[in-house]
Amino acid sequence: MRKLVLLLCCISVLSFAGCNTQKDVTEYNIADVETNLTKEEEHLKYLAKKSEESLSSIEGVESVDIKVHDNGEQGYSVQVSITTSGSLSDISLNQIKVYLENTFVNAVLLVDGVETPLGGVIGVDYNTETEYVYDDINNDSSEEYSGTEHAAVEYPALIRVFGQLYYDSVETIDKLSCGNMDGNLTEQVNGFPYKDNQCNFAGAVGYQYGADDEINVYYNDCWHVFKKFDFDEWNVLPEYVYDGDDILEKVITEYFISNNYHYEMKACVAIPAFCIFKSEIDENDDDICKVYGNFWMFVYEKDGTTLECISGAENPGVIYLKKNGDSYVVDHFDQPGEGAKYAEGIKRFSNGNKSLEDQYYGSTNAMKDPVLTKRAWYIKNYVEMFGLNIDSYHDSDWDKVLLSDFEFSGKEE
Repeated sequence: MRKLVLLLCCISVLSFAGCNTQKDVTEYNIADVETNLTKEEEHLKYLAKKSEESLSSIEGVESVDIKVHDNGEQGYSVQVSITTSGSLSDISLNQIKVYLENTFVNAVLLVDGVETPLGGVIGVDYNTETEYVYDDINNDSSEEYSGTEHAAVEYPALIRVFGQLYYDSVETIDKLSCGNMDGNLTEQVNGFPYKDNQCNFAGAVGYQYGADDEINVYYNDCWHVFKKFDFDEWNVLPEYVYDGDDILEKVITEYFISNNYHYEMKACVAIPAFCIFKSEIDENDDDICKVYGNFWMFVYEKDGTTLECISGAENPGVIYLKKNGDSYVVDHFDQPGEGAKYAEGIKRFSNGNKSLEDQYYGSTNAMKDPVLTKRAWYIKNYVEMFGLNIDSYHDSDWDKVLLSDFEFSGKEE
C-alpha cells in the first residue's frame, strides 16, 4: 500500500495592499468600495471579495460579511462576520480558521455575533482522525527546505501502462501461460504514476497482459492481478506533478505543493498558476538563483467534469534557490509586507525596473490575463497527464471556463 497525500488548503499568507495611509480608522464594506482605485486598493478589494466567496461555500455558513479597517500606518485589519444556518460542525469551523489564519495577518472572527479565537488550528484526516499541524509556507528563514511528511491516506499499489492506471486488486495467481514479460516497470514514484512504466511501490520487475483489461505484475514472489483504476470510482484526484524541463520551476512547484497547508479531503487538488517574470543569479552569491514572480496557487474539487475552485491565493515575491549538486533547493521566499509595506516590497523587488513592477501589479487578478491563461494551461496539462474526465474549471459567481477554448503549442506556455 502506498501513501498518497491529498491536499485541501494551499493558501499562503496574502499581503494587504498599502493604500493611502490615514491617521483616522476608516471602515469599508466591500460592496461600497469605489471603482476609482489605486493598484494597491484594487488588490485589497479583490482579496476581500474572494474571501467572502470562499468562506460562503463552507458547509453550515449562511452568509459572510467582511469589513476592512484602515489603521493608518499600522496597515489593515479585517472583521469577518459569519452567520450560520444554526450551527457549525468542528470540521467547518476548522476550515474557516485555516482560511483566515493563512489569508489575513490581523483578522477577528465573529460567528453568529460571538467572537471566536483563531488559535489552535489543526488538520484532521477524515478517514483516520489523525491530527497534524499545518506548516507555514511563508518561511523567511534561511534554512533549506527539504520537504515535510504529512498525514496521508492509504491507497493500493499502482502502475501505469499505455496511459492507463491499474491498481493491485489483491488477487494473486500461481503461474502464467509463459515466462516472457510484456513490459518492464522502470521507475518508482511517490503518489500516482504519471508516465508509462512507472509504479508507486518497490519490488516490481515486469508485467504481462492479463484477461479483461487486467495487468499481471510480479512482485513479493507472486503474480498480482492489477485492474483498471478509475478516479471517479475512487473519488480522488491525483496530486499535481510538474512534468516540464525547467528545473527551477520543478523545485518551486515541489516547494509549494509539499510545504502547503494540508487538510484531508477526497477529490481535491492544489494546482499552481505561476506567473514567473524573470530569474537571475544573485550578484553576491553565484550559488543562489533568484526567481521573481507571483506564485498563484488554487485548490479545486471535482464536480462532474468541472474543477470547482474552493480557494486560491497569490504569492508575489522573490524565491531564492540555492545550488544543490545538479539541482536546487529553496533557500527562502522573500515576500512583501502588509499594509503600506506591500507597495514598498514590490518596489524593492523591482529595484527601479518599471516593467517588472507592472508585472507584479498586473498579475493580481485571477480572472484576467496573465493569470487566466496560466490557470488554463496548468489545469489542461494536469488533466492530460492523468487522463482525467475534466473539461472545465469554475470560480464562484463567474462563468465556467472551458479548457477547449485554449490551445497551447507545447509543455511550457
